[in-house]
Amino acid sequence: MAEADHKIPSAEIKLVSQYYFYMETQTALAVPDEDNCIVVYSSIQAPEDAQSTISRCLGIPEHKVRVITRRVGGGFGGKAMKAIPVATACALAAYNLRRPVRMYMNRKTDMKTTGGRHPMEVTHSVGFKEDGKITALHLDILINAGIGVDISPIIPLFMVGAIKKYDWGAFSFDIKVCRTNHSSKSAMRGPREVQGTFISEAVIEHVASVLSMDVDSVRINNLHTFNSLDFFCKGAAGELKEYTLPSIWDNIFGDGSVAVEVGGIELGQGLWTKVKQLTEFSLRAIKCDGMGDFLEKIRIIQADTLSLIQGGLTAGSTTSECSCEAVRICCNILVERLAPIKEKLQEQMGSVEWDILILEAMRQAVNLSASSYYVPDSFSMQYLNYGVASLNLAVDLRQVADTQKHADSAADLAVVDYDTQNLEPLILSVEEAVRKSSFFEVHSPLKPRQVGDFSKGMAEADQKILSVEYYLYMETQTALAIPDEDNCIVVYSSSQCPEFAHTTISRCLGIPEHNVSVITRRVGGVFGGKGFRAMPVIATACAVAAYKLQRPVRIYMNRKTDMIIARGRHPMKITYSVGFKSDGKITALHLDILINAGIFVDVSPIMPHHIVETLKKCDWGALSFDIKLCKTNHSSKSAMRAPGEVQATFIAEAVIEHVAATLSLDVDSVRSKNLHNFNSLVFFFEGSAGEPVEYTLASIWNKLAISSSFKERTEKV
Repeated sequence: MAEADHKIPSAEIKLVSQYYFYMETQTALAVPDEDNCIVVYSSIQAPEDAQSTISRCLGIPEHKVRVITRRVGGGFGGKAMKAIPVATACALAAYNLRRPVRMYMNRKTDMKTTGGRHPMEVTHSVGFKEDGKITALHLDILINAGIGVDISPIIPLFMVGAIKKYDWGAFSFDIKVCRTNHSSKSAMRGPREVQGTFISEAVIEHVASVLSMDVDSVRINNLHTFNSLDFFCKGAAGELKEYTLPSIWDNIFGDGSVAVEVGGIELGQGLWTKVKQLTEFSLRAIKCDGMGDFLEKIRIIQADTLSLIQGGLTAGSTTSECSCEAVRICCNILVERLAPIKEKLQEQMGSVEWDILILEAMRQAVNLSASSYYVPDSFSMQYLNYGVASLNLAVDLRQVADTQKHADSAADLAVVDYDTQNLEPLILSVEEAVRKSSFFEVHSPLKPRQVGDFSKGMAEADQKILSVEYYLYMETQTALAIPDEDNCIVVYSSSQCPEFAHTTISRCLGIPEHNVSVITRRVGGVFGGKGFRAMPVIATACAVAAYKLQRPVRIYMNRKTDMIIARGRHPMKITYSVGFKSDGKITALHLDILINAGIFVDVSPIMPHHIVETLKKCDWGALSFDIKLCKTNHSSKSAMRAPGEVQATFIAEAVIEHVAATLSLDVDSVRSKNLHNFNSLVFFFEGSAGEPVEYTLASIWNKLAISSSFKERTEKV
């Protein structure tokens, strides 16, 4: 101040509040789930915070609470903290009633409860030179935080950061966060820049007015140099050569489609669009052919607190960029995994299409899913905003009928008794809050630091302005299909292989795989009967019906129909020829096996391999076979609990028992004679026998017979 030619000793600025006016008011839908769980669909900017609050309120672990946010119909900060009470109340009602509950606020209630922007009273003192260069600025700021703390403690730090966009020479302040009986204020679009910028511009204009100078010339005189920027925003100024302010002033699928889930919430700011574009750009680095309309292969899906647990708060103009960076890292991981496969394919084929690359990657069991967690450095939120805006606004006002008849009747019946005897006087102004020392504590990490020597700066001023989730299983075949927006469909299927159902439904409907979501929570008994049977007959048919009708469709089979269609284990006819020694040691076995596969192939081609591999559990000396997979007009057979192993074990035991009966030997002695030794195991299984020292089957058999007194107990029987 001592360096100033002029000083404005005191001036006041009042900043009033501002309402949120998003198109969609606060709303939530809560659906109780099994195992004491709950699913909440909330229009919220911070699903993670709602999940934590609901968990504490209901007294259940967080993994039992699932908060889903697809998009938000306008937020501006009003659906950050303020959406939590609505989501929590909705969850509490649904949890206690054990039925779905939906809540939404009408516009009037929404405006009353959400509070809005923080009102402030500001007194500033400023000293400045004859040319308009400000040498010192002091601010006394009273912030009306309302009755609840909300995000108010962060406002001083953020606001001071916004004020630092000008070089004030020296800058001091005294900021108080006042607790009053007004509704609590919350984050509202730019909860720092708006007030901070208003204060800064008011000071600049005041100085210009006092000096009778053009406002822009005063602004230019107080823009940061590199040194002043480094002084005011330590560590955030970058490199000298980067300083340009003055010049400025003058989860891939089999069909190649891609699904991306990010923690950032789409509020209308274009976050999903940016993520989609960056995904396309990053995956094009693999340089495959046939990626012309690649953007159409990409789908961004809703945030889910159980699949993406650290989504955080969408706010502050940095979430889109953080989401994009996390996606870029994931894409780089996928490109790195795909690159070696592409190189080999290129050597063989020359040109490599994206779809072919993905199919080959799946064949080689390459992980086509990647996740990353990106946290920017602490300076990412410390940015200075300078901008120009142009607005072309069209407002379509339409009358909306309110039919909350039951809610209104309930409200009329409610009676609230107030104790008027012991009420403290209301605090409705920041002045009253100051008088009664009604403040929220701002903890040290959030407290901004003073910059420079205020007294010295004031002394240098020219002027001062002082004071801004035949089989007899319990559950038969069933599925539920629900059409979704953007030509998508969600299918809940009692299936053992949802991925196959996913692919089949996609092909049947003629839509990309990323437009199909198949969810299997659990299956009420299977034994292989819901491997392939649940896929084409039930899940796909259900999906087709729902897709065509554009309404939810559920299909389930009664027990008779289920048994007719699902059928079961493969019937077989076996003819065998066997040679053996007098001691029971088998020297050769030949099998002719006819397998009844039914009318369709299903999993039948895997049966011969499974049967033979299981038969090899005994040392047959030599084993030959002729296995035929027979197509009949019976219903097709499928995988049933240990397909092939049950039949092969039965065949092996039948042969052993036949040999024992022929020789009048004890069955167990014949079994023991035909156990593998190490050499026979190597002969039958080649590379799967391990090391000789590891071979223990015969000794285990003998030890078990001795320890269980098997011979003595058998004689007694």
